[in-house]
Amino acid sequence: MWVEYYIDGESTPSIAFQPSMMCGLGFPTQIAKDFEYSAGGLCGKTAPVGGWSNTFPIPFYKSAVVTVRADPSDGAGCYGGYV
Repeated sequence: MWVEYYIDGESTPSIAFQPSMMCGLGFPTQIAKDFEYSAGGLCGKTAPVGGWSNTFPIPFYKSAVVTVRADPSDGAGCYGGYV
């Protein structure tokens, strides 16, 4: 999964990340499903599937468009027709 932020009308995202990498966990497939993770107060993981969260401030002037897309290496994943 990739999360992308388009700030103030950008045509390409200025911020793009995979949720686990955002929190500094480079190999999320190597942890147990019930593993909870915290990288301080700014981000972490609190659910068996997904559950990544962050509170990083992202300043913008007039708009912030956030998109989520599947990574081709993930296959169909759990997104189905939602992304």
